[in-house]
This record gives sequence, structure tokens and C-alpha cells, in this order.
Amino acid sequence: RHYTDCIKAIPSALMFAKRAACFLRLLKPNAAIRDCDAALKLNSDSGRAYKIRGTAHRILGQWEAALKDLAEGQALDYDESLYSMQVEVQDKVGQLRQRRQEREDLIKYDRDQKRAQAARKKQEERRAAQRAEESERERKQEQRRQEQKERDIRETREKEERERRAREEREKSFPQQKPLSIPPHIVKKISADPDLAKVFSNPMFMGILAEICAFTFPNLGNVQRL
Repeated sequence: RHYTDCIKAIPSALMFAKRAACFLRLLKPNAAIRDCDAALKLNSDSGRAYKIRGTAHRILGQWEAALKDLAEGQALDYDESLYSMQVEVQDKVGQLRQRRQEREDLIKYDRDQKRAQAARKKQEERRAAQRAEESERERKQEQRRQEQKERDIRETREKEERERRAREEREKSFPQQKPLSIPPHIVKKISADPDLAKVFSNPMFMGILAEICAFTFPNLGNVQRL
């Protein structure tokens, strides 16, 4: 209360720092921090205010803020009794930073894993799309080959059908003549004569003889009477 009255009368960094120390002994670290902030606004070189605020931050578990204020206060006004506290705070900050780094590394690892997984998934999707495209292209090629094969078969059959019809038309236009024949008695005479048999062994002469016989003997039924 006396410090409060003094502060109301004549505000000073020293009074704020002393009242902050009282708040600290009363385990009111937040009130102590507020008074230290006010003291440092009036005097930024108040080592006592830094050390009290650092101690208050330590009570609240705000280790990095505590380390910063204790280091600043010790640099301005070294107090050997605070050395062990400063070492403790440094250890806590080191552990805190280590855990934070581990979390950051874990987050980075998870992020990298997700990126790698997404890249692999994208690559697999791209490969699947390529395989599907190749399969579709091969299917279309096979379909075209089958269609061409069917067209070739159809064209071949149509060609054969046209040739068959043309052949039938030719046969209708030109009736088939009866095969030429030689009367038996002439064949007998030729066979009996070696010279004639030798001559008519030639198919050309035999054909000529058959034509002559057909012209001479149109009715082979009467040949036997000759």
C-alpha cells in the first residue's frame, strides 16, 4: 500500500520495481509483470525490473521470456544469487527448444511424406491413364484389323460370286459342244496298221481325224453299216 501511495504521488521506476517485488513474494506474478513493464517504460535500464519480471515469467512457466529478462537484468546488474535460477531457465529453454525442434521436424517429416505420397499417387494415376490409353489404342487397332479382314473376306466372296455368275453367263451364251468321236471301225483299222497308229498317236492328227469323222458321219448310229 505504501508503494502504491508513493507511485500515485511520484511515479518512478524504482517504486514500480519494489512493488513488483512485493507482488512476487505474494505469488502474484502477473501483477509483478505489469509493474515491471511500467518501470521499464520509465527507465529501460532498470536491471532490477528485468530480473523481477524474469522471475515472474519463470513462475508462470514462460521460460523463454524469463531467460530473456534474466539475461538482460544480469547484464545490467549482475546478481550471483540468480545464477542458479538462470541456469535452470536456460536448461528449460533448451529442452523446450529441443521439443519444439522435434515437433517441427516431425511436422516437416509428415509433410514431406504426404507430398511424396501425393507425388507417387499422381505418378501412378498418370501411369494408369497411359496404360488405359495404350489399351484403348490397341483395342481400336485390333478392331480396325478385324474390320479390314472382314472387308477382305467379303470382297473375296463378292469377287468369287461375280466370277461364278460371269462363268454361268458365258456357258449360257456358248452351249457346250458334244465331244468329237471316231467310228469304231476306223479306230480298228488305225490300230491294225502300225504306220497309221504312229501318225495318229499325235493328238493333233487325232483331233483332225475326229473332226473329219464328225462332218462325214453326222449320224454315228449308221457308221457300223459302212
